[in-house]
Amino acid sequence: AYLVNTSRGPMVDHDALAEALKAGQIAGAAIDVYDVEPPAPSYPLFGLENVILSPHMGWASVEAGWEIRRSILDDILAFAEGRPARCVVNPEVFEKGTK
Repeated sequence: AYLVNTSRGPMVDHDALAEALKAGQIAGAAIDVYDVEPPAPSYPLFGLENVILSPHMGWASVEAGWEIRRSILDDILAFAEGRPARCVVNPEVFEKGTK
């Protein structure tokens, strides 16, 4: 089995994972998030051959960058046209601002 964590660092016990990887109980791991960022030099997964570590950038791709830009532009245009943006969490504030 392989473990991939791109959600939240605390979802995985990194010390236990290191032991399982060393014992061969888990074949490998890919980690993009950590309990503390950046991880300390003593981070237990550093140096393990069957681990891929990335700096909390698993989302970053050319496509994701363009999608972020498109989403921002869509929200700016919606606001300029008097429509709420897609991600408004407090629509009552938007309504007050347009009156």
